[in-house]
Amino acid sequence: MAEWRPASETEFPPALSKRLNTFFDRLAESYPDKVVIHFNRDHKKLAERGTELRRLAGYGEDNERFFSDFGFTYVNALKQKTDSHGTYEDLIARLKAAFPDGIVCLYQAAAFRDDLSYFARKKMRTAKQILRNAGVLRDRRPDEVIRPEDDTEDFDAPAVEVAAKETAPVEKTEERPVAPVAETVEQPAEEPVIKEAEAPAEEPVIETVEQPAEEP
Repeated sequence: MAEWRPASETEFPPALSKRLNTFFDRLAESYPDKVVIHFNRDHKKLAERGTELRRLAGYGEDNERFFSDFGFTYVNALKQKTDSHGTYEDLIARLKAAFPDGIVCLYQAAAFRDDLSYFARKKMRTAKQILRNAGVLRDRRPDEVIRPEDDTEDFDAPAVEVAAKETAPVEKTEERPVAPVAETVEQPAEEPVIKEAEAPAEEPVIETVEQPAEEP
């Protein structure tokens, strides 16, 4: 167990100090980048314990002051005006900072579940694909043992379905050979035979013999 000392150097009773150390150890496991967001939603039991300790330690209802005094940044999602997920590049940078030696299965990045699921849906990928492409997810060494149920593709079922569609093998259709088409050679058209018109037969000329005129 680590000893968490507040920046304000406030002294707490030994029993309370022990409980605070346990609480912040658990918090650091859940938020390795020390940015606490969606606390009540993702870690309800731990959040309830934090509320009790915050009041006992004298911070009242001021979550931001309580967490920052112990080196954490508390983000109130309800007050955020911008996208709480930040940018994709920022997520990758935080993942690499949190896991300098890489991880071997998805459950190890459970603290980033909300952001990973968001960008998995946005980019039509699985969370595991995002981690592998970023170089955060590495191959498991022989001495590293993980449970089969922890080696999942994604946190959210819809993203898994999308990935399954993307990675499904495409059935190849067998191409049938096409029978060659016989080429027909066009014969030159025969020139029409023009028949000469027959000349009409000449009519016979009837010669007339002049008769001598009768004498009166």
